[in-house]
Amino acid sequence: MGTKKKEEKKAEATPEVTPETLEVRELPAHRQTNLVVFEGNLGSDPETRVLESGQTVSRFSLGNSDDYIGNNGNAGEIVRRTNWATVECWNRLAEVIEEYTHKGSHVLVEGKLKLATWQSDLGETRNALRIQAFRIRLLDPAPRMDDAEIPEEIAASASPDDIPF
Repeated sequence: MGTKKKEEKKAEATPEVTPETLEVRELPAHRQTNLVVFEGNLGSDPETRVLESGQTVSRFSLGNSDDYIGNNGNAGEIVRRTNWATVECWNRLAEVIEEYTHKGSHVLVEGKLKLATWQSDLGETRNALRIQAFRIRLLDPAPRMDDAEIPEEIAASASPDDIPF
């Protein structure tokens, strides 16, 4: 009898969803999307440090270029503009960035905008808008080994007949 009561309560708590009873609700205004996707090249080597808390943070500048047709002094001329963003990543992602990227590396960053606020040495409040990365895709091709870099014993034993497919 206890099981039957539990099933009845469960049925009362979760009403059947049908197209007629489906309610579409908008998200409240405070639940807006904050998503940034930015592809570009590192403007400098990443600066990585370990905080007192033990967390690792890495910060680097990322630039990309876009073209537009000028309309003032360069009317009709194609003008190239470079956009720069500061990217910040934490913990394992910061360690990977430190190990596998350098100035000029081509990456795709997914993250969110974050406003950083701090006090300057003069006591002024400073603000900077940054991308806090949660995913970074390395877009450079994998480095190829020159014949000189391949250990002699491996180079001597490799032949096309050794490949099983």
